[in-house]
Amino acid sequence: MHPKVKICGMTNAETIQTAIKHKVDYLGFVFYPKSPRNLTPDQAKELTKNIPENVKRIAVLVNAKDEFIEQIKDYFDCFQLHGHEDVKRIKELKQKFNKGIIKAIRVTDEASAKTFSQFEDEVDMLIFDSPAMEKTAKFDWQILNKLKITKPYLVAG
Repeated sequence: MHPKVKICGMTNAETIQTAIKHKVDYLGFVFYPKSPRNLTPDQAKELTKNIPENVKRIAVLVNAKDEFIEQIKDYFDCFQLHGHEDVKRIKELKQKFNKGIIKAIRVTDEASAKTFSQFEDEVDMLIFDSPAMEKTAKFDWQILNKLKITKPYLVAG
């Protein structure tokens, strides 16, 4: 099994096609007004229409409301949650939208990394990320070696 590659922050067709050409596994599209890479539902529709099925389309969300998710759900295979979603909310999203769920875990230290365990039974994948999605902060990846993670996971930051 080879490592999977996810590139986040897609905003234009040229970058998307370059990523596809280089065999990326996942493409992330950000829906967060504070991000410079924030997209509208119309932009998402246009950008995702020519992505082959073998490349998974990920909607990156931060505390998104159901009304907004309803507008974009058909363009994505999976929702990546970067907000304060709890287990109950994750179950609601899975049931209502029938999409894969990736839960982001902000890692500042070993204790914060261990918070993944509360989500592991409900999500399809985890992503361990630096403390702030928009910063170039990084974390000590060695922390993950101490954890017993049974779900597939991505590492960012």
